[in-house]
Amino acid sequence: MTRPTSLRERAAQLLMIRLGSNVPPPTPAEADESRVAKLLAECPVGGLIVFRGTCPDLRGTLDRLQGTSPIPLLVASDLERGLGQQVRGATRFPHAMALGHAPDADDAIAALARITAREARAAGIHLAFAPVVDVHLHEENPIIGPRAFASSPEHVARCAEIYIGAANAEGLLTCAKHFPGHGRTVSDSHDGLPVVDVSADRLRESDLLPFRRAIEAGVDTVMTAHVAYPSLDSSGRPATASAPILRDLLRDEMGFSGCVVSDSLLMEGIRDDAAGPGARAAALVDAGVDLLLDPQEPRAVVDGLVDAVESGRLSEERFHDAFERVWQLKVRAFSAEGKETDPPSVEQVGCDGHRQKALNVAARGAKIRQDLGEMPDYGRGEGVVLVRFERGTTPEAQPMEALLAEVLPAAELHVLHPAVPADQRSAAERAAEDAALLVCIVAAEPAAWQSFGLPPDLETMAAKMLERRVASKRKEALLAVLGSPTAGDRVGARVSAGGHLARVDFFSDEAVSREAFVQGLARRLGSGPLERGSAEAKVSEW
Repeated sequence: MTRPTSLRERAAQLLMIRLGSNVPPPTPAEADESRVAKLLAECPVGGLIVFRGTCPDLRGTLDRLQGTSPIPLLVASDLERGLGQQVRGATRFPHAMALGHAPDADDAIAALARITAREARAAGIHLAFAPVVDVHLHEENPIIGPRAFASSPEHVARCAEIYIGAANAEGLLTCAKHFPGHGRTVSDSHDGLPVVDVSADRLRESDLLPFRRAIEAGVDTVMTAHVAYPSLDSSGRPATASAPILRDLLRDEMGFSGCVVSDSLLMEGIRDDAAGPGARAAALVDAGVDLLLDPQEPRAVVDGLVDAVESGRLSEERFHDAFERVWQLKVRAFSAEGKETDPPSVEQVGCDGHRQKALNVAARGAKIRQDLGEMPDYGRGEGVVLVRFERGTTPEAQPMEALLAEVLPAAELHVLHPAVPADQRSAAERAAEDAALLVCIVAAEPAAWQSFGLPPDLETMAAKMLERRVASKRKEALLAVLGSPTAGDRVGARVSAGGHLARVDFFSDEAVSREAFVQGLARRLGSGPLERGSAEAKVSEW
């Protein structure tokens, strides 16, 4: 690769822009090609962040954009749950907490990393913004929750080491996020600036441990948190803008020599409209950020960086140091291409073997808090009523009709979310009262710009349904939690302990978790698991 030499070319290399978008209005990556190509002709940025792609079309889009760019593009994406998280048709795993709970967690995480790496590279992606190494340290964290592997710093550190080693072995660059730890927050940095007000010693003992181990394991990049830590920087600046946190702590004390990546600059936790995009970017690079993600005005950011260097507000040494770290990241990304004996292929993306592995991981990661015990044979689901409670509706969290139709066709399903009218809620309550077996499903995952857990009215409704069942001491009930376990705790805590309330947690509402739940339920009710794939791939863990 020909190294850029001019100040402007080098400044542009410090930027990664979106290809596609998951914020309104949602834009498929392939539909965004012409806009990005036009921008590259005017401002050859360092890389692209993929959102909402489709396999196999994404590879063609990226190849054409690589051909358009005068300097090879580093391509990255948020792939915590596999390539399928951002690319339709690829494999999508459950949230990290499900893998962390699996009895064979090391194998599950290694499989996630290997499959993500091969599929991502086949699609033209070099860098995964994963793993999340935040520790789950606050039960009502609205944005991390089950994205974290565990609440134990040591276990999270072990999971991070496994992921980084397996992904790097397959040629995928990795990213430990969100430094110095987003697991304690009770607000969302997409929507404001959270503050973690605990001592520096406590942060070093818990939050920072997985980052230290990730660095020792050879993680390529570290992503900053748009969160303030007064004990680490008394100015109140978010970590992304803090030299004491990024330079003194991350570089000098912890010895990280790789590339420091900002979280998205579109998030409210880092916005500073008064400073302007160029001045803000220069301040972040001065604080220790090397690679700027999601700048809203790329040309203005490049102008601002050049002006800051020429005026002396940003030292040439710090500027060129940032460029060198980004450039070395690109060298690593492109050095292995064409030299492999077994390069990943597009045909592997979303293949049956990968999907079955994700399904098995989802099933093995389930935690049975109280089992159903001896159950009558419900055959095809006669007398079984499922009521699914959702915080909202998205294409990834739609009901389970198709799965139920295959294995429990006589079961009755009701889906309740904030927009469901009163008459449908009443119908669900009547069905729950009359059911031989009631299954209440709490589906509440972390999501940007969303509050924690279920809305209060739906939480109350779920608890009352279960309470009536438990109080009767004659009717069976199951609480299934597909998402944050704390959302299930809040429902379960309002149900008396006088009767039998079974519970199972899947830590995720991804499609594989829903399928693993329905298969296990059908097996326990006498209908047997859904037959898919080879005999050894059948799911029967819960």
